[in-house]
Amino acid sequence: MSLRNMRGWKDLDLFERECRVLQSLKHPNIPQYIDYFEVDTASDRVFYIVQKIANGTSLGNLVESGWRISEEEVKDITLKVLEILQYLGNLRPPVIHRDIKYGYMAPEQFQNRATLQTDLYGLGGTILYMLSGRSPSSFPQKRLKVDFRGFVPMSSNLADIVERLLEPAPEDRFQSAEEVIKALKLEDGSSYDVVSKNDHTRLSSNIKIRQPAGTKVELTRIPSNLKIIIPPGGLTAEIAGTGTFAVAWNAFIAFWTGSAIRMGAPVFFTLFSLPFWFVGIGLAGRAFSSFAISVDLNFGVKEFFITWKLGNLWSYKVGGQTKDILSVGLIIEAEQNGRPVTACCIKEGIKRHTFGAGLELIEKEWLVHEINDFLGLEFPQEDNFLVR
Repeated sequence: MSLRNMRGWKDLDLFERECRVLQSLKHPNIPQYIDYFEVDTASDRVFYIVQKIANGTSLGNLVESGWRISEEEVKDITLKVLEILQYLGNLRPPVIHRDIKYGYMAPEQFQNRATLQTDLYGLGGTILYMLSGRSPSSFPQKRLKVDFRGFVPMSSNLADIVERLLEPAPEDRFQSAEEVIKALKLEDGSSYDVVSKNDHTRLSSNIKIRQPAGTKVELTRIPSNLKIIIPPGGLTAEIAGTGTFAVAWNAFIAFWTGSAIRMGAPVFFTLFSLPFWFVGIGLAGRAFSSFAISVDLNFGVKEFFITWKLGNLWSYKVGGQTKDILSVGLIIEAEQNGRPVTACCIKEGIKRHTFGAGLELIEKEWLVHEINDFLGLEFPQEDNFLVR
């Protein structure tokens, strides 16, 4: 660092602080700090930091010389870098490298900001550079996000990890080196699906419920998004049963109410039927909804949306903050012939969003498990899976 080129004494203070930090680091893969010194010339004073030499060839020189590397080798290198970032992140206060890159920077660095997730962004770009031989800045971008899929051959698991590392917003990335290490070390190929929940990011459970054979429900899942499409159920036996029961129930209540009115019964006696009307209308509504209404659910890191649609004729959409979802389970909406009528239920603060009443129980359990898994919520136990 040159005294003449300093913008102020704060630059010198930052230089001395960097020396103290480097002196405190003790890791076998970080070049050891030796000393710092200054040299006076006729017109300037120059400050130097001395560290042990790390023998080897730079990544840029290797790639320019035609060097090619396998995905497994990339993972090995990535894990070694992550071990260093893990060490730096666990220091108090944590140390941010800020310079894990090859000709590109995390978006927040243009605003002179840096976090632990800034280093993870740089690591994602470095992985992409090793596999493609191209700087991430040379790829097309969509809303500040590097669009590399289809241009670089890699496994879907690694592509999901890189995509998460290169999220433009720091809060949408992995939140620590430990999480990336766990994601890379998954051997069964299952998705790791790390999402932020109440400002803490957790690795979801490895326990899985298999997708039921024959289900028409479509589920698409990547680390930053979960999409579920429940098509109209059509005329199934369960929907037909619920619809028939609703018609019979409402017919009886209509007969009873009409008889009371014709006989001149007091108004309060007639109003006594109102709760039964609500039940009957609710049953009819659920039967029609399951028969003709499709449901789209979209969960992101920050927001979620649920949309009910009747073809192109009608739609209704609700949404909220993903962090406000408290629980996802099955709820008993009613009883039919002594059996509970259940639906999936998302509890968002004091709100409840129900869906999937017309699905088979095994499908509902699968969806509840998948949503909980994605959100990092605790899984309902079998004994209390159904809540009123």
